Amino acid sequence: TIGAAPYAFLDATTNGTLTLGQATSFGALTLGSDTTINGADATFNSTVNGAHALDIGQNATFLGAVGGITNLTSLTVHGTTALNGGGVTTTGAQDYIGAVTLGTDTTLSGSALTFEAALDGAFALDATSSAGTTTFGGAVGSTTKLASLTAHGTAALNGGAITTSGAQAYFGAVTLGADTTLDSSTGNGNVTFSAALDGAKALTVTAGTGDIALLAQAGGTTPLGNVSLTGKAITLTGVDSSGLTLANSGTLTLDGGNYTIGAAPYAFLDATTNGTL
Repeated sequence: TIGAAPYAFLDATTNGTLTLGQATSFGALTLGSDTTINGADATFNSTVNGAHALDIGQNATFLGAVGGITNLTSLTVHGTTALNGGGVTTTGAQDYIGAVTLGTDTTLSGSALTFEAALDGAFALDATSSAGTTTFGGAVGSTTKLASLTAHGTAALNGGAITTSGAQAYFGAVTLGADTTLDSSTGNGNVTFSAALDGAKALTVTAGTGDIALLAQAGGTTPLGNVSLTGKAITLTGVDSSGLTLANSGTLTLDGGNYTIGAAPYAFLDATTNGTL
């Protein structure tokens, strides 16, 4: 329990709970046991390593890689998080309860990743959930567009909007937990769903002159709400939705799968079909 004077810990090993009386900076930090840091904001000027859990009660700034040498078991930040160190690697979950800002291209890898609030920053995010789900609980890129977003593993889009200047790629199954708008039109980035896409919510994708590809059946488990896609080439592999609006300046490919669309009128422009409509 540290008083109100400013503190800077250089290389340190933690073994318990550290309660701060004032914002504190750390050099290289090694977790010797599950560690809780609370009471004031913490800045990590160098790396953080150790096969233990780290729980931070206030705001956190990471200027070095976390878990790059020895993976943490988990990371929880209750305040805001600034990810400026390039990467966070855990064997277990990562939970960012406050808003997150990317200060550099960032790679996150854990069993599950949860962003409970807004996520911003003009950099690329590569997120991998090895066993669970990457959950976006708040808007992504609404204040400052991300450069790009890549999600490996399943993803839950619950925050209403994801805005990037470049590409968006979702390699695992995606579930819509809210009406969702995906926008990559500033830089004409491609938007790609490589696996199933489900959820009884509306989906709007605007890619400018970028391509949009749904490479697996959409709405096959839970039919989607109204779907609106605007891009250059659009590729679909089956859609079950209450509505479908396509605005493609390039080719439209209906490639396999089943297409079950609600009662609204539809007009398909130039199209190639390879399935059941």
